Amino acid sequence: MSTPHNGSAAERIDELLDEIDITPIGPRERALIDQAITLADEAGDEERAYQARMRLTSSAHMTGDTDAMLAAFGWCVGKFDQDPVRFPNEVGGGNDLLFQYKWMAGRVASNPAFPLSQLDAIHADMSERYRRAGVSQSGVLQSRFSTAMDTGNLVAAGRFRDERELIPRDDYSHCEACVRAEDAAYFRLIGQEDTALALFDEIMEQGLTCGEEPESVEANSLLALLRAGRLDEARAVHLRSYRVARHSPDGLAMVADHLVFCAVTGNESRGLSILERLLRDLTVDPLNRMLIFSARVSLAVFLDSVTRAGAGSTPIRGAQNADLAALLGENLGEQPTAESLAAALWAGAEEIAAEFNARNGNTAFSDRIARARLLAGEHYDLPISAERFTPPSALERPEDAAPVTTADWLLRAQTAMFEEDRAAVLAAVDQGLAVQDGDAESRVRLYSCVIQTLIAAEQEEGARSALTERIAELRTSGHGEQADLEERFGLLMFSTATAEDEDSLLAELERARVAGAPTEVVLDLLFVIADLRMRTQRPAEALPIAIEALALAEQGPKRLLESARTLAAFTLLYTENAEGAATHLDALLDAEGAPHVRMQALRLRAQIHGMMGTPRAGIPLADELLARTARGTNRENTIQAAQLAANLLNDDERPGEAAARIEYAIDLAQRAESAQLIGLRFLLGRYQLNAGAFESATENLDEAYRAEEAAEAPPAARAETLFWLAQAAQGADENGLAYGAFSRAIELADEGEAAELSARAGILLGQLCNGFNDPEAIEILEAALANAQKTEDADLAAAARHRLGQTRANHGDEAGLADLDAVLEFARERGADWLIADVTDSRARALGSLGRNEEAIQAALTAADAYSDCGDEGNAAMSELFVARVLTQSGREEEAVSLYTASIERLPEGSPAFIGLNLELGALLEQLGRHAEAAAARARAEQ
Repeated sequence: MSTPHNGSAAERIDELLDEIDITPIGPRERALIDQAITLADEAGDEERAYQARMRLTSSAHMTGDTDAMLAAFGWCVGKFDQDPVRFPNEVGGGNDLLFQYKWMAGRVASNPAFPLSQLDAIHADMSERYRRAGVSQSGVLQSRFSTAMDTGNLVAAGRFRDERELIPRDDYSHCEACVRAEDAAYFRLIGQEDTALALFDEIMEQGLTCGEEPESVEANSLLALLRAGRLDEARAVHLRSYRVARHSPDGLAMVADHLVFCAVTGNESRGLSILERLLRDLTVDPLNRMLIFSARVSLAVFLDSVTRAGAGSTPIRGAQNADLAALLGENLGEQPTAESLAAALWAGAEEIAAEFNARNGNTAFSDRIARARLLAGEHYDLPISAERFTPPSALERPEDAAPVTTADWLLRAQTAMFEEDRAAVLAAVDQGLAVQDGDAESRVRLYSCVIQTLIAAEQEEGARSALTERIAELRTSGHGEQADLEERFGLLMFSTATAEDEDSLLAELERARVAGAPTEVVLDLLFVIADLRMRTQRPAEALPIAIEALALAEQGPKRLLESARTLAAFTLLYTENAEGAATHLDALLDAEGAPHVRMQALRLRAQIHGMMGTPRAGIPLADELLARTARGTNRENTIQAAQLAANLLNDDERPGEAAARIEYAIDLAQRAESAQLIGLRFLLGRYQLNAGAFESATENLDEAYRAEEAAEAPPAARAETLFWLAQAAQGADENGLAYGAFSRAIELADEGEAAELSARAGILLGQLCNGFNDPEAIEILEAALANAQKTEDADLAAAARHRLGQTRANHGDEAGLADLDAVLEFARERGADWLIADVTDSRARALGSLGRNEEAIQAALTAADAYSDCGDEGNAAMSELFVARVLTQSGREEEAVSLYTASIERLPEGSPAFIGLNLELGALLEQLGRHAEAAAARARAEQ
């Protein structure tokens, strides 16, 4: 009899179960399951509690929650045995009790607290249940095979595998991907890596997939690929597999394998980023001691490589998290380093190995540690990033000598002000004022530093007190008129003046001029007035004041000339006279002035080089700024300097070097928990895309998008990230990902009313679909054209219509010719010769698709001439090649030969196209019986 239950509760539970079945495995799905179980238990509804717990078993298996999985499975087995009618073997969503049995033995094997006798009992029970259900023993033997490997009994593992091969497969067998992946693991363990790689190749070539496959077998095969000399493939596999593994609910084992890959390929910098991201997001299953052992070993191997790279003192952020104690161990200290954490992990792995060895009666786990330690002598030169890992100190200069004099402390305070390090400013001021060396001028300027710092901190009372002391110091040192000025105007002389104060300041300036006041007094007033006008967005009015100050400062001390030149540079720059600003900045850089003045000049001058289209000249300036700011305490300054250097490098068509600077900035941003991290990750992906590092670009743009999603960034911003992600995915031959990213980009762009972005994404998505002969491309491009027309960007609309015309014709629609004719007319009106050639070529191919070959031939020959007139011999060759192939397909092989020859003559000797077309021509000549000419064509290809 069914247990009575509340109707409304039952309906709600059913809704939850339906929602669970369509929710991706993860925290949200688990919360829904827990809610369903709670409601069912409270309502006394055992049937629905059973259905929910069956789902919990599957979910907990995939997310690595052994405790929940075993508890839910045991509860369900008990209910099934009690009443198989009320609690059937299979419930909605594909949850099958017999199938779930396959997971249980593995979890028992993974913890040495469970004796081997319990493992045998589970297999015996599983075998009997499979027999009673009339299903194959294949799944049982696969479980025995897998757990025999886990317990180090490789002889038994081989025997179970052989028996499995003799058993027919059925619905309860492990899937093909899992079977081959576990077989590959077995052959690696017995030293037959060639056989393991052959199985890996089968999985990849046949496109076999499962819950964690092929990402798991990809991660497991990385070392074998490296040892087989398949380095480029290993690199691509790492990038593709890691991108999926890092988002897997149970991805620890896979990510650990990727860290070993980083260790043996010299990618310690990338590995540190991977490790810290792992520690940030990781949840640990304390019952899965085998996984903890494997992860400890892999992490220790990686961290040892960091120490060998000279960065053993690097702090590992997140390692002190108490929630990770099951993985990393206890008592790691306040801030574990790479070296100290590695030592703790090796020690912890040895402890677990002893437990497993005792349970299993062999030394398999100790042997694994010994093999892992041998990896320290294994290395493959395979950098993922543009630059090798370099400790941050490599960008730093030697520390300045410790300050001794008042002037030394003044420089320290001024540099700290540039770095916006308030505490360092105040400390330097205190130290400088304590020095009794008679340097009154430096003492006065130290007071200026503290006043400006306190004003910035909105501590005006403290600033006034410091001003009183400064005025007294001015009088003592013989600067009475300056003291009088500051006494009259107070803090207005320190960037607090407003527009209402301007008239009184101008009147004071006039009095000082007439009275022949000291140069410093007049300059101070000029600086204050110019600063006020700049702060109130009036650079044109500030400019004459700045020019006057500069002329006057030429007669004064060096420090005033530095200030005047800096002011002149700013005002000229903000009045759009970049060249004039550059002149003053160059003078500052030539003079080797105070460090804070130089850093400011470096930043502005490098930016101006970017504005003026001379990025190469700005790069060394930006790199010097980066090196100088790296010495300081303000990481945001260093991040900005790295971005500036990266922007200039990218503008100089050196995107790989630009990406390296951004990677450095990302490391700083992570340490500073900077809000710039998402933007930096986006920039890194863009620069990697520009450099052709498509897999890395895909990884970073994907991460940037996920971060934007979590931060609920505006739709248009997320759309732009997806737009570039899709292009990176195309470059990496991940067309499925590209399709999804372009599609979502269009949705978000439309939501954010970003018509231009939607149009551009639609054009590229339409081209992608057309490449696969997908008729959906027409609808996509029609929408792209509509969006392009909203922008009133005629060039964009022409591009959309061009692709639409090509696509319509490719699918047999004559309307495509009308589209191309419209674009051709647009190009003629603009006098756009190359576009005329390109559309003429597209028209030729459209005519060919529509079966109008004679017209297609004439159009293509016209296009070839037009391309050639524009100096584009490569595309001219392709137009002639199109004609040659049309002629060949039409049975006019003899005529085609001359077109092949003409096409080849346009191509650089030895280029891939040159080689390919000579081979193609050779085959045609052979077919025509012109054997000597065919041999000559093949010879040209071989040369």
